Amino acid sequence: AVAEGERARAEGERARAEEARRRADASLVTAELERSRTAAALEREAGLHGVAERQTYLAAVSLASEQIAHDEFASSGVALESCPAQLRDWVWRRLRLLCQQHVAMLVQRPGAVTACALAADCSTVASGASDGSVDVVDLAGARTSAHFKAHASAVRAIAIAPDGTQVVTGGGDTTVRVWAVGQDKALHILFGHDHPLSAVAYDQANGLIVSADDGGDLLLWDAGQGKLLRKLGKLAATVHLLAFDLTGIVAGTADGGLWRWSRAGQAADAVRLTGVPLALSRDGAQVAVARGTSAMICAASDGRVLSTLLGHSQDILSAAFSTDGSAVATGSADTTARIWSTSDGSQRRRLSGNASRVVSVTFTADATGVITGSADGTVRLWDARQRRDLTAIDTGKTPDAASACDNGRQVLVGSADGTVVLWDLGTRSAVVRVSLGRPVRATALSPDGELIAAAGDGGFCQLWSRRDGTRQVTILCPPSPVHALAFSPDGNRILTASGDGRIRAWGISDGRENYFAVGHAGPVRCLAYTSDGERFVSGGDDGTARVYKSHNGEGVAVLEVGDAAVRAVDFAPERGLILAASGQDVHLFDVVTNRVRQSLRGHTGTILTARILADGNRILTGSEDATVRIWDTDSGRNLIVLRDHAGGVLSAQQGNEFAPVVSTDRAGRILVWQAVDPVDGER
Repeated sequence: AVAEGERARAEGERARAEEARRRADASLVTAELERSRTAAALEREAGLHGVAERQTYLAAVSLASEQIAHDEFASSGVALESCPAQLRDWVWRRLRLLCQQHVAMLVQRPGAVTACALAADCSTVASGASDGSVDVVDLAGARTSAHFKAHASAVRAIAIAPDGTQVVTGGGDTTVRVWAVGQDKALHILFGHDHPLSAVAYDQANGLIVSADDGGDLLLWDAGQGKLLRKLGKLAATVHLLAFDLTGIVAGTADGGLWRWSRAGQAADAVRLTGVPLALSRDGAQVAVARGTSAMICAASDGRVLSTLLGHSQDILSAAFSTDGSAVATGSADTTARIWSTSDGSQRRRLSGNASRVVSVTFTADATGVITGSADGTVRLWDARQRRDLTAIDTGKTPDAASACDNGRQVLVGSADGTVVLWDLGTRSAVVRVSLGRPVRATALSPDGELIAAAGDGGFCQLWSRRDGTRQVTILCPPSPVHALAFSPDGNRILTASGDGRIRAWGISDGRENYFAVGHAGPVRCLAYTSDGERFVSGGDDGTARVYKSHNGEGVAVLEVGDAAVRAVDFAPERGLILAASGQDVHLFDVVTNRVRQSLRGHTGTILTARILADGNRILTGSEDATVRIWDTDSGRNLIVLRDHAGGVLSAQQGNEFAPVVSTDRAGRILVWQAVDPVDGER
C-alpha cells in the first residue's frame, strides 16, 4: 500500500511537471507568435510609411517642377527643401539647379517693364514701365530704394549715372527728364522732341545727355543745366542703339545704319549693317546686330560679320555685351534670354522663366550676372556663369535615327545621306564614321558595346566593329525599309523590323535568318527585348503592340494601343509592365491582363522614344515637341521637363538614377544633361 501510494504521488508529480512544461511551451509559442505579429505589424507600418513618404516626395517634386515652369522659383525651392535627403535623386538635383539659375526677383509689377539700366558700379538698377513709373532697386539687398511717376505715358528709354545717383528717362510724352534718386520731382524736363522717345544715353563725366525719338531726331543736351546744345541730325529710321563710347556718340537704326558723332557734334562716316544694331561693346569695336531670330557680332568699323548666334525661336529684341567683350546676352520675344560667346557664337547659357518678351538685358560688371527686364512686369537677376550641367554636341547632320549606349558614354547617329557616326561624349568627337550606302532609318549598339548596327531603305542592314569601323556582318532583308533594330541581351541575335510588317531574327555570327515573326498589319516601327531575353515586344503603324517568344517568334499577346502608330515600346516583366507610346501619350499595360494600367499625358507632339529606366521607378520619353520628360512609373506623375532641344527628340537614355540623361534631336544635336553644375559643385 505504501509503495502504491509512492507510485501514485510520483505519477502525479510527473503529470504536474508535464503540464507545467506544456504550459511553458504554449507560452513560448504564444510569445513567439506575438513577436511575429508585432514584427509583421511594424514591417507593414514601415512599408506603409515608406510608400507614404515616397508619395509625398513625388508630390513635392512634381509641384516644384510646375512652379519652376510658372516662374515661381522661391516656392519651388521651398518644395524641394521639404524632400527627405535619402530620396533626392537626379530629378530633384536637376530641379534644384534650375531653381538656382534665377538669383533674385528685383521688380515684380502689374504693368510691363519697358526699359532697364544698370549703374556702372553695379549698385543700382533702374527700370521704367508702361504706366510711366520708375523703380530703382538696390542690387545688393534686392530691395526697392525709390519708386516714382516719371511720365504721363510709358517710359520708353532709361539711363542711369555710373554711381546710381541720377536717372534719365525718355517717355512716350516726347519729353526727356533727369531725376535725382530719392526725389519725386524732376531736376530737369527737356523739351525738343516731337515724337515719343526711343533711346537715351547719359555721359555723367562730361555732363552730356543724348536722346533719340521715333521720328529719327537726335538731340544733345547739357545735363547739368537741362539745355539743348545741338541737334545732331535726323535719321531715316528709329534709333534702337544709342551710346557714348571712347570716341563720342554712336547710334544704330532699324534700317541697319551705324552712325557716329564726336561729343562736339561732328558727324563721321556711317557703316551699313545687315540687321538692327542693338548693343555696342565697351571698346566700341564690336556691335551686336539682330536679324529676326538670329543675331550677329559685327566689326563696328566696317560691318564684317565675326560670328553668328542661332537659337532663339522668335525675334531678338535686346542685347548687351559683357565688360570684357567675351560674351553677349540677347533677349527675345520667345521669353528667353541667352548668353553667347562672341568669338565663335556658341551658346553658353539659356535663361528661361519669363512669361513674356525680354525687352532688356544687361551684364553685371564681373559678368557673373545678367539682369533682364520683361513685358511680364519683372526685372530679374540671373546667374550668368557658363553652364556645364548641359553639354551640346553638334553632329553637323540632320539625323533620322539615334541610339545611346546604356553607360551613357557613346551615341550612334544615322542620317539620310547614309552616314553612321559613333560619338564619344567624353571627348565630344566622332570615333567611328562609316556609311550604309543608303538612307539610315534605324541604329543600335550591341550590349557589350563592341558592335554598331544600322539599317535603312531596301532592307539593307550592316554591322561594324566599334573599335575600328571594319565591317563584320551584312544582313540582307527583303527589299522593304527597316525601321527598327534590337540586339538580344546576350548579343547573339539582332532583330529587324520592316515595312512589310515582319520581324526577323538574325544570327550575329553568320548573318543568317533564324526565324520571322508576323502579326502586324503594316510597317513595324519599334522593338524592345526583355532584360532576360525571353521575350520581345514590337509596335507598328496598325496601332498595336505585340509580344513574342524570342526563341521562335511565336506571338504571345496583342495590345490594342490606339489609332496612331506605336513609335516606342519597352518591356519590364519584373514590374509586370509593357510600355507602348502612340501619338502624344504613353500607355502602360499589365502583362497579365493586357489592360492599360496607367497613361502618361503631357507631350504636345508625337512621342518618338520611350523607355522604362533600369530601376523601374521612372520612365523617360522624348517627343516631336522638342522636350524630354521623366515620369514616375506608379503614379504617372510628370516629374521634370527638359526643354533645350532644337528639334524632335529621336532618342533619350539614362543609365541609372544619378547618371546624366543623354538625348539626340532632329537638329543634329546630342545633349548631355547633368544634375549638378560642376561650376559650383554641390551648391
